[in-house]
Amino acid sequence: MLAFCVGMFLRQERYRVTTTPIAEMQLGANVSGVNPGEADDLSLGESIDPATWRKVSLTGRQSDGSLLEIELLRPLAWVDAHRIDGSDRLILYMGDLDFHGEAQLTAIDPCPPVRAGPGRTVTGLFRHHAHDVLDLYTTDGAKIGVTPNHRFWSVDRNAFISTDRLRTGETLKLRDGQTKVSRITRRATGEPVYNLEVQVSHVFHVAESGILVHNVGADCGDLADLARKKLPRFDGPKPRYHVNPQHVKGPTLVRGKTPLPADAEDVFRKAVPDDPVNPKNWFGKNADGQIYRFSGSNDGTAHFSGIDDVGDGVRNLTQYARDRLAEMAQ
Repeated sequence: MLAFCVGMFLRQERYRVTTTPIAEMQLGANVSGVNPGEADDLSLGESIDPATWRKVSLTGRQSDGSLLEIELLRPLAWVDAHRIDGSDRLILYMGDLDFHGEAQLTAIDPCPPVRAGPGRTVTGLFRHHAHDVLDLYTTDGAKIGVTPNHRFWSVDRNAFISTDRLRTGETLKLRDGQTKVSRITRRATGEPVYNLEVQVSHVFHVAESGILVHNVGADCGDLADLARKKLPRFDGPKPRYHVNPQHVKGPTLVRGKTPLPADAEDVFRKAVPDDPVNPKNWFGKNADGQIYRFSGSNDGTAHFSGIDDVGDGVRNLTQYARDRLAEMAQ
């Protein structure tokens, strides 16, 4: 999932930039932001014609069963072209929101007012309940509630990096200047979260200081496209995380075993199975891109058992697991 809790983003007015709660955002508003890492997306053009565009409302279910509410600005011809067999269902692919599949079309309404002037137009609004929410703190005093894979522009790595891969001290881009990550904590409970789609640039700024983030994109396709983009998923329960004393530094550490890293449990939360039907091992990536292996046990648990390029490395890394990890990084 990729979204913000109730918070502030920067809205571009005709002569000034103002802050607005993201939960109050409206389609057709303008937001500021220049994408430093991607070319402009002109697939829907650079302007909106209210005579031929519509407000399109849809709902869908995410992989955890939670409801995803979607509002899009799209040409009416776009909607008709992507209906499934002329029905009120569309195929949507939104990897950042963990949504891949059919969305139910609930309404097509007239195009709302589209603000003229500088900035880029908001063409998508997304609302859902996130079970996993982080708080990102920065050295300029910002605190941002965000889902783990919402991407921030890292000046250090010259790329958009998901929140759960950001490092303490990492430099983030502001609308004017820079700031650094001071710490990231996890909230005890889930919350309603919100996100935007921004025409052409696919970026916007959040918090009073204007931290640059990437948006969600709603890609449409047919069932064949979906099959290519979404790998099959394991239907069973994920094992419980367990610490194997043989990997813990100290008297219990077995010679030849890779010592347990401090972030092993965090990496396991997003680990993927080695097989979609009968998984035996799970694999995840840490903030530096290293792959961890977690070995499954008959008691329904899995424990850390190796790191790529350390000791005996990560044995039994299947192509399916490699593809799932690559899919998550997109």
